[in-house]
Amino acid sequence: MTQSKRLLARPASTCDLPAILWVGVPIASLAVGLLTPLLGYPAWLSLMMGEFGFLEQATVVFLVAALVFWVLILRRRRSLPVRVRWVMVLGGLAAIFFLGEEISWGQHYLRFTPPAAVVEINRKDEFNLHNIEGVWGNLFNNFPRQVMLLGCLVVGVVVPLVLRPRVRRIQDPRSFWFWVIPTRRLVPICLLAVFSTVPEHILNQWYRVADDTYLGMAFVDSAGEFKEYCYAFVILLYFWSLWRRLPRLARSVHAENDAPDVFRGAE
Repeated sequence: MTQSKRLLARPASTCDLPAILWVGVPIASLAVGLLTPLLGYPAWLSLMMGEFGFLEQATVVFLVAALVFWVLILRRRRSLPVRVRWVMVLGGLAAIFFLGEEISWGQHYLRFTPPAAVVEINRKDEFNLHNIEGVWGNLFNNFPRQVMLLGCLVVGVVVPLVLRPRVRRIQDPRSFWFWVIPTRRLVPICLLAVFSTVPEHILNQWYRVADDTYLGMAFVDSAGEFKEYCYAFVILLYFWSLWRRLPRLARSVHAENDAPDVFRGAE
């Protein structure tokens, strides 16, 4: 067996994320969401909610970290099939948009006043697109959410669990699909993202839950922010996992010393 074949034969799990990230963080996140309401409404509101609460700031940190890994991936883009490079570019631009909208493009930190024209059409007087009144606000708010929801369910859960173990091409590091489809490491946080707002919908349908009750704090008022928090962590793990697995392909290409032939079929 040649050196490149030995490298390609190594289990992908040895190059992927450690359990403390893909198992530990989702469990810890769920625990924080369920336990902090026990501190009482004022403490919970101060710690968890608002522009400088835990959920909002953790979302920002996750997205910034994701963009760091994105830049590191782009620096080694020649180790990727051409089509994967374009997917990475689009994914990074989406993360930049997510981050920009989350911090209202710097307004929350720089404390500047948006132009009057923006304040007039923005329901929260913020310098962002997703809070614009009308059709455009719905486009920039609900559409990305639905895309992320569908992506987490199908690409983050169904495909890694059902197709990745059965389709040989997905297991080949020289394949486009090997890099685009995430590994099972994203399944826990994707499941948490998909189902995080289910209790909110059930409670809003059948009960009237007060804001200062445990149910209101744990499952209703924080549901939207918690879902965004999960989405941001999904993006972080996606780029982080790819960056961790990237040297495996680079070593195999170096061993073959014939990179164009390796990628010609994958492109």
